[in-house]
This record gives sequence, C-alpha cells and structure tokens, in this order.
Amino acid sequence: MAPPCGLPSSTVAAAARSWRGAWGVEPTEGEMQENRPGTEPLRAARVAGARRSWAAAITGCHRLAVMVTGALLLSAATASGVALDLDAYLEAARSGVAGEIAGRIYEERRRLDLPERPLPGTTVTLLPRPEVLTRPLDDVKRGARDSHDAFRAAVPRMLRAQQEHERAVRAAGGAGLVLTVHTGADGTFTVPNVPAGAWILIAREDTVVPKTGNQSTKTDRKMYRVPPALEAYRSVRLWVREITLAGGAVEAVELTDRNVWFSGVVEVRADDGR
Repeated sequence: MAPPCGLPSSTVAAAARSWRGAWGVEPTEGEMQENRPGTEPLRAARVAGARRSWAAAITGCHRLAVMVTGALLLSAATASGVALDLDAYLEAARSGVAGEIAGRIYEERRRLDLPERPLPGTTVTLLPRPEVLTRPLDDVKRGARDSHDAFRAAVPRMLRAQQEHERAVRAAGGAGLVLTVHTGADGTFTVPNVPAGAWILIAREDTVVPKTGNQSTKTDRKMYRVPPALEAYRSVRLWVREITLAGGAVEAVELTDRNVWFSGVVEVRADDGR
C-alpha cells in the first residue's frame, strides 16, 4: 500500500519523527497507512497515558511533508558549502575601482593631563561578503554570557569563524581579497587599493597575562585525567565594523577602548604530550 499523501517512505519516517517532537505522538507507519482521509475513524494514539486524535496529523500531512522536505533540502545546501560569489569584488579589482581604509586604534586618555595610548601591533583584517560572517559572530557574542564555559570559548569560536571565512574566500578564488595589516607604533593603519564593495573589518589586540597560583602536580596528572596546566591566557579585544567602500573613497576608522565590540580570553596551556 502506498504511503499516505503520496509521500515517499523516507519522508514518512521524517514526518513521524517530526510529529513526535511537535505533538508528543509517535505514529506507526501502519497507522499512517490505515488512517488516511475518507477511511474508518482514526485510531487514537496513546502518549504518556493520554489519548490524542490522529486526525490532526493526517490533516497536516501535506504541510508536514513540505516542512520536512524543505528542511532536508536546506540541510543539504548548507552541508554542500556553496562557494562565495566574489565576482563583483574581482571585477572591481581588475577595473581599478578601489578605495582606501585608514584608521587609528588607541586607548583614550584616563585624565586630561595624560596622553592617549596607541595600540601598536594590532591585527586588522578586511574580508569581503560581511553578511556571511556577521551572523556567526553575533550568535557567539549573544551566547557568551550564558555560562563560564561559553565565555571562555567565545573568542576561540569567533577566531575559528573568521578563519573559516578566510578559507572560503581563498577557495572561491579571492586570495587577494583577504587583506591584513598591523598598526604602527602610533596605532595607525592604512589599507590601500581596496576593491569597491561591502567589507567587514576585524581588528584584534592581544595581551598575554601570566597565570599565577597553584597548578596540578605531575603526580596528579598521572593519577587523574586533568587538563594540561594553564600557563597564561591572552586577553583579547575585538573590534568589528561593516564598511561599504566606493571607488576613490577614503574611509576613516577610529577604534578605541570605549568602542570595543567584544572582550574575552584565550587560554594558553602547557603541552603535556598527550
């Protein structure tokens, strides 16, 4: 007998799993076969001792099929890793339609009689297609305060997302579109010949902070499954800006300790050989 609503067997199975979570009902395939519209009254499904009508499940069969099929297609498209479309950037680069991004990164003065403190050596990276990267970065930022572990993992996750985007850009033929510079002694930077288009600027400043306090002993590491000793941690400040650059334009960027996008840490642990 054909599956209900003319659906393939695989979709029926997916529908059953979906209804389990959505309705608290897990139908058997036989129930889905027998209880099609226009047949005998529907057989009730028993869940946690309560009887629920299966009619609602059959009425929503077509809608469920569309939802399940759409979810499967979306999952397949995501897993396929569709290449980035960089044609507009590459064409702008070939045509010489470019601008410049220049800026300064510093800590504001603490008192009127003190100078501003530039942040030399800060890494500044420009990447095309900012909309691809902003969502994962924002997701990590929103969840960073949920727990201690989430906060500790936030910066490494953000840096991995950036690295993955850089790899995707290079794989799409845009190796020349991954632009990285460092601030000078006065905290300034300049990125010339940037093809016109939408960009994401990510600036990262690291400060290594030594770890003090008790650490696990060699005996502890032999007897217990303890993580490698924490030697230090890197205090990381990130600035994230979206910039739309026109040909011939110069975009000025000013990044300070007061407009940091996210502050977090990266742990530095000893390699114990395991």
